[in-house]
Amino acid sequence: MVDLVIRNGTIVTPRGRFHGGLAVQGGRIVAVGADGSLPPAHRVIDACDRYVLPGLIDAHVHMASEEDASIAEGLRANMPRETEGALYGGVTTFGHFVGMRNEPLQPNVRATIEHGDRWSHVDYFLHAIVSTEEHFDEQPALWALGVTSYKHFFNAYRTRPGEELSWLGGPSDAGMLYRSLRFCAERGHPGVVVVHCEDIDLIVHLEARVKAAGRRDLGAWSDARPNAAESTRVAMAI
Repeated sequence: MVDLVIRNGTIVTPRGRFHGGLAVQGGRIVAVGADGSLPPAHRVIDACDRYVLPGLIDAHVHMASEEDASIAEGLRANMPRETEGALYGGVTTFGHFVGMRNEPLQPNVRATIEHGDRWSHVDYFLHAIVSTEEHFDEQPALWALGVTSYKHFFNAYRTRPGEELSWLGGPSDAGMLYRSLRFCAERGHPGVVVVHCEDIDLIVHLEARVKAAGRRDLGAWSDARPNAAESTRVAMAI
């Protein structure tokens, strides 16, 4: 006897749809098929012919921000409400970004895991934003904590005069990106490197032209950040 059976639904799989259900044991789907093929269960849910599909993954989420008093306070305030909303939308896993350019990663990762385990209604994983030499030194310890995704702002968010971006991750050059790629390649699955591709050098030049023309319309933003500002860095990363 399994923990749960959901029956009488429209099951959606990579191969198509069919009428039936699924069985769950220990939080995992252990059987999918016609209603008559499903095992007895402690709890049975009648889906009433509604769609039954895998939980969605939102891989890019910020559960805390620079406006919060602390990471712990941000997670406590945001995570219960936001993850409840995620469940209503069918999202059962999310990826949260951790890291600021002037702070070590491990304390923030540990705090996020502690409070995330307490407040989240859904599963989650973490992306560590790598910005400094010290962050590279932390990668083996982060891997041991289960953080196997590393984010790089590839020539993006370089501070310009008058800007305050300490709450963001810092920019990465090609060498920094390569080091994370090499780190993940040496360790294998499930290591992954996430790249924010934005060529700040091109953007600074185009912004100056837009400002010199006295432009303040919404289109000025797009004209200062054309597709090429992203695609050039995508090509370099590949």
